[in-house]
Formats: sequence, C-alpha cells, structure tokens
Amino acid sequence: PTVPKLAYTSSHYKSSLPTLAISGVSLGLHFSAWVWSISHTTLAHSLLCVSMHPIVLNLVGHFRHRFRGGPRPRVMETAGTWVGILGCCIMLLDVTSGSSDASATSDPDAVTSPTLIGDFVAFLGALAMSVYLLCGESVRRPPPGFPSPPPIPLWLYAFPVTLVASVTCLSLALLSRPSSISLYDPLDLGSSALGFASPAYAPMCLYLGGASGVGGHTLINTLLAHLTPTVVGTSLLAEPVIGGVIGFLAGVQGVPGGWTWGGGAGL
Repeated sequence: PTVPKLAYTSSHYKSSLPTLAISGVSLGLHFSAWVWSISHTTLAHSLLCVSMHPIVLNLVGHFRHRFRGGPRPRVMETAGTWVGILGCCIMLLDVTSGSSDASATSDPDAVTSPTLIGDFVAFLGALAMSVYLLCGESVRRPPPGFPSPPPIPLWLYAFPVTLVASVTCLSLALLSRPSSISLYDPLDLGSSALGFASPAYAPMCLYLGGASGVGGHTLINTLLAHLTPTVVGTSLLAEPVIGGVIGFLAGVQGVPGGWTWGGGAGL
C-alpha cells in the first residue's frame, strides 16, 4: 500500500531544529577549514583533501549497517573507498618529498608546496561536509516506508542552515585574530569583519554566495531528498578537477608534483 503523505507542521520543524543547527555549524566548519587550508597548502591538495567525504560516508555506512541495521554499502563503493585511501597516502609523498608547484604560479602569495597541516585541515573540512550531508539526508529524505516525519521543505532547511553557517564562519574569523580585527577599515580590509562588503571584494563575495552558495548548496539539498549522501558526495568529486584547472589558469596553482597526480587520480 502507498504510504500517505503527511503535511509538514510547526511541531515537525521544532523537532528538527537541533539537526538544522548541527548542519549549519558543520557547513561553517567546512568552509572555514577549506579556506584556511588554501593558505597553508597547495590548491590542488586542498581541493583533493576537502573532497574526501565519499570515503568518510562509506565508512559511516558500514558503521550504520553494523550497529543500526542500515543498508550495507555496495562492494564497489567500498572498493572505491580503499582506492581513495591509497590515493591519499600516495599524495602525502609529495609532502614528505618537499615538491613544489611553483613552476606555473604567477601569484607571489600562492602556496607552492603541499604541507601536512594544510592537508589535514582540508580533510577536517571533508569530515564536516560529511556531517552536513548526513544531516541533510535525515530531514530531507526520511527512511522509506515511514509516514512520519515528512521531509522538511527546501527553503525551511536552506535558510537557517546557511544563516548558522555564516555566523559560524564569522565567529571563527574573529577568534582567529581577536586583537587585530576591526568592524570595517577601508585601509586594512583583510582585518575587517565586514571587509567582504567593500567594492574590492563585494562582486566576488556575491558570486560565491549566490552562485556557489545558493546555487550549489541549494542544489545539493534538493538532491538529498532523492539521492543518498554518498551519491551526492561522489558527484562533488568534479570539484578538484575543475577547481585545479581554474586555479592553474588564474595563476594560483602550478603544475602539481608527480605523487599528487598519481594519488589524486586514485582519490
């Protein structure tokens, strides 16, 4: 028999608020960790490590199957996870070898050598992204066969989660430089809490918020109502490829080292 669809009520929304808060904080941690890692490792390594959430989600899937009776991840998904872990280990050989990506980098401020701390923080961003996707699944795609709770409407999910994420990012920025950050200083935008609103940064921030934020993450949340987090996360693996090419063309990413090429292909 067809399971009847229930109307979404205020009581359903109130019960989902803790999940929305965790989702928003996780998204903010994901953004903050990734942005920090860009300044401490190469763009290629940052993008590859922050995109490791399919590996994390596969491991979570095995945990849920073992202890909560969830569906077991498919054999090929698990095989791909181990290939990805091997690829990550191979990538780290570029860190130990001290290879440099400076050959095609025109930006003097760009990081030209991968670092362990930068890669690790980017991976923390992948962990946060995994929590964000799992939270989205829990409220946007309830278990099949259960009439309650109904899936939360997209706009009721996206707006508070994005708001909490922005507050989380701003709070971490203030905590990172508590003595030198001002509200707005046109002569020192890098240390201004509202520096993104300046004419120099506003167009780029509007693009990041509108195209990447609203367009990208709203699409992700839309897909979570129909697909598993593993499938959605795997589709995001195009980001390191496209982002690496854009970074190379923009002059902020040189030609990666050999271990990064080999490990990145596996990842």
